[in-house]
Amino acid sequence: MKKVILTIIIFLLLVGCQSNDESPIETNQTSIPDPTSSQNIIPTNEPNLHLNGSGGGLIVFENEEKSDYNYELFVMNADGSELTKLTDNPAFDGAPSFSPDVKKFAFTSTRNGNMNVFIFNLEAYIKGEPTEAIQLTDEGNNYCPAWAPDNSSIVFTSDRDGGFKIYKMNIDGSDEEIFIDLDGAFYPSWSSDSKKLVFNAKANGTNEIYSIDATGENIVRLTNNSVDDQFASWSPDGENIAYSSSDSITLFDIYTMDKNGESIVKLIASGNSDEFPIWSPDGTQILCRSSITGSDQLIIMDKDGSNVRAITNLPGVIMDCDWKAIP
Repeated sequence: MKKVILTIIIFLLLVGCQSNDESPIETNQTSIPDPTSSQNIIPTNEPNLHLNGSGGGLIVFENEEKSDYNYELFVMNADGSELTKLTDNPAFDGAPSFSPDVKKFAFTSTRNGNMNVFIFNLEAYIKGEPTEAIQLTDEGNNYCPAWAPDNSSIVFTSDRDGGFKIYKMNIDGSDEEIFIDLDGAFYPSWSSDSKKLVFNAKANGTNEIYSIDATGENIVRLTNNSVDDQFASWSPDGENIAYSSSDSITLFDIYTMDKNGESIVKLIASGNSDEFPIWSPDGTQILCRSSITGSDQLIIMDKDGSNVRAITNLPGVIMDCDWKAIP
């Protein structure tokens, strides 16, 4: 199953509803520089010891190079340098999530049949050592892993019991258990202190964003409107949340709100699809997939939506990404 198919499935779960409870939204204006120049991709069979976190860490992401629904994984420094292709196979590889020490990342793949969660040893790969993806799940289809910052667990979405629910497991794949039993629960994201998560789930027919304690208690609905809100992520200080919102099936814009679901600000609107916002490790910038610079790329902007610039110049469609500083 491909990520595009996954996105379609999520959209098909939505049934329109109307609400008069929408919050007033302030829109920031952006100044858009030209995209970056073409990048040279380092082949997958060559080590790259220059992946050193220049620009504020490492960024890992998935990209569909040839418009054939075959997504592969790439990594680069946060300044866009040393772009390296990590996977190259007929399967879907995507939805990466770094370990706290940035030596590994969890991802999803169809390489062994259904969509499952795997671990990639990035440290070994960078050194040119043999690497083999380790499969953690094997029941149902499993999506969107999120590695806890305290290294205690990995949460992920699965359809193994019918519908979409969020599960939790140890980082070695043991002790899988259901964690969030809400209809259509998807795309979990941890706070930096590992005490809370945000996720989206269906409510009254549309995706809304919720927060929950790491104990599985105290679920709070943060958005409540007639549009589709999803792909949320915490700021490093835990005070704000970036997310995507759409009033159609294909067009998303990037927003932020405070941790209580208030003070909503629209950051960018490309007229296409702006998705998967991730905060920089220092909380001053936001990374996301957007076509605002003219083609579908990874862009970085300041947290107020200003100073937009592309850090990739690649063919195809970019989707999920993660950004972590090297400890």
